[in-house]
Amino acid sequence: MWQQLPIKTRLALHFTGLLALVLAVSGVFLFSGFARQLDVVIDDEITSLAEEFVQDIGDGEHRDGEHDILHDFEISKPADLFSQIIDRSGTVIETTRGIAESVLGSSVLAKVAGTEIHETTLATIGRVRVGIAPAPDGTLVLVGKALAARNATLAGFLTLLLSFGPAVLIVVGGLGWLTARASLRPVEALRQQAARISEGDLDRRLPLPKTGDEIARLTGTLNEMLARLEAGIARERRIIDDASHELRTPLAVLQTELDLALRRSRTHAEMRAALESAAETSGRLNRLASDMLVLARANRGTLALHPTETDVAALVRTVAAVPEGCAREAGITLQIEVEDGLCASLDPERFRQALGNLLDNALFHCPSGGTVTVRAAVADSATLVVSVADTGPGFPAEFMARAFEPYTRAHAGRARRDGGAGLGLAIVKSIAEAHGGLAIAANRPHGGAVVSLILPQ
Repeated sequence: MWQQLPIKTRLALHFTGLLALVLAVSGVFLFSGFARQLDVVIDDEITSLAEEFVQDIGDGEHRDGEHDILHDFEISKPADLFSQIIDRSGTVIETTRGIAESVLGSSVLAKVAGTEIHETTLATIGRVRVGIAPAPDGTLVLVGKALAARNATLAGFLTLLLSFGPAVLIVVGGLGWLTARASLRPVEALRQQAARISEGDLDRRLPLPKTGDEIARLTGTLNEMLARLEAGIARERRIIDDASHELRTPLAVLQTELDLALRRSRTHAEMRAALESAAETSGRLNRLASDMLVLARANRGTLALHPTETDVAALVRTVAAVPEGCAREAGITLQIEVEDGLCASLDPERFRQALGNLLDNALFHCPSGGTVTVRAAVADSATLVVSVADTGPGFPAEFMARAFEPYTRAHAGRARRDGGAGLGLAIVKSIAEAHGGLAIAANRPHGGAVVSLILPQ
């Protein structure tokens, strides 16, 4: 339910809740501080009066009835103040009139008189704050103040806080909601603009504010995402176009060969040749479909691997033995540089496929009399490096940036000569990344190209 509320409402409620907590804590501190301040004022007042009366008793003024120490106090005292002088038995010697008899009873006076008091002592008795001071003649001076006015003041202050707090929350909550709505208005405008960008309008970009704030950074991020989407969709469309072209050519050849084979009577030898040509074309289609499936699974992150502890040295020699005869016929020297006993945890079938593609590319580009070198070694304790180098012309400069993209070829005419579809290096890269490694293509300083597989052991 909470998550379904609009963001501006949730922000306003969050802000209002935090403000309510702040007001509650502040109110408690204010109320407590105000109460303590009132108590300090009352305590100072009754303490000073008690000490004054003790001083007067020490000067002997209490002996003269006409100059009774409580006389002037009784005339000028506030209505909530009173004073008494009691002896150690609790008997009242002198008292102000009115409030005294109704505030402290005889039992309280007796309890006070029986307490050892050596200096002015403050105590709350019922609804009265009392200061008790020992006089030099052995009597006790009591000065008290009724707390009714103090309690009424605190009650009024509490009422003010309780009425002021909700009003502040309502006003500030409304202002918070308006502020949140105003702050999120650029986001809503951004959403509407993004909603108008369809799949066919990915070249459009959102207007970038010049504020430099979070909205501007969000807009920049969305524009970068749109650029990536545009590039990705363009790449996918190009791949589909290239795949369609690659499939169309052998399919057209296969259809033509079958049509010619069926159009007129042929000898057994002619029919066999036509079927062999059709079988070769079908094989090309099968390999192309298999390569496309590998790339599709790799792009989805579902390329299945079955890693086992593999004798890399033996596997490299086995894979290199397949094109060795073709290399010899083309006048190309095939060198294998790998240490015996070199092992690593990898998928042998996928590794065989990647290394076969690298050898195929190297032998195709290496001229007669050249050399193709396969090296495998451990670069450090956790990395296996397998590289295939040739002494050919190397990669064209414009090809290096997209060497591992599907359907890209260093020489466009290769597809027409031997069926190369430009998927070899793309598959090598996908297999390397599926193993948690990477593939690197570079030109050798003295001519030729080298492609390396860097795989974790």
